[in-house]
Amino acid sequence: MGVFRAHPHVEVRLERNAAELARDTRDSSAASGARQLAEQAHDFRRTVEDRRADDRDIQIAFEELSRDYHALRDEVDDSDSREDEVDLRPVTEAYLDIEREMNAST
Repeated sequence: MGVFRAHPHVEVRLERNAAELARDTRDSSAASGARQLAEQAHDFRRTVEDRRADDRDIQIAFEELSRDYHALRDEVDDSDSREDEVDLRPVTEAYLDIEREMNAST
């Protein structure tokens, strides 16, 4: 996964955007999912930065991140909250960048 490791800004951006989303959705039905995603984004960044992590570790961390991202996206879709949809957009953009890099490095 050397290609992915060469672009650390991507996972940092996701972590930052997810943390901001968790703050913005504190009073929303998506609050719990947003907090969970923020934690997974943090864990994913730490895994990518860990020099001892191998491709499998990074893949597992991405799968956990992906699960939480999709669960949150479903929550936001089901909430019919325009504000939550707008707040999710930067997270989605960062997540999709990571997904593309993960697919390119496999």
